[in-house]
Amino acid sequence: MKKSLKTTLCSIILLACSQTAFAGNPLSAYAGTWANADPEGGITKVVITVKGSVAYVQAFGNCVPRDCDWGQVRSTAYSSSISTSPEKNTEAITAEYKSGPGKEVHIIENLVISMDGSGELHIRSLKVYTDDSGRNSQSHTYRFKKAG
Repeated sequence: MKKSLKTTLCSIILLACSQTAFAGNPLSAYAGTWANADPEGGITKVVITVKGSVAYVQAFGNCVPRDCDWGQVRSTAYSSSISTSPEKNTEAITAEYKSGPGKEVHIIENLVISMDGSGELHIRSLKVYTDDSGRNSQSHTYRFKKAG
């Protein structure tokens, strides 16, 4: 009985701590221009625009002589539970980019965007090549700070 009570109490404490440590931010906290902390990174800048409960993501890639504008896409915001609005408690945002010559899609890149406790963005890029080039899928993680 004592062991069961200790286990239950430990579980409750761990659950409370994990909810505090990973609490989301309002969707509006994601709005703004974000610069990659490593300027040599594949994604150099992200602009997030929030309109009510919808966020739009505009990503820029590292190209020469200037960054490539990937365009603005509508994103999906996620909360930690079905009963919590992502507008009030955003755990992550996802944005999908499709690219290729003409109307053909050769690359699908999904961005998973989250914010840490210090207010920095972490973006996980998941890239799949849909052509017959034989290139392997890739995953990269980038860290962004709010620009000036």
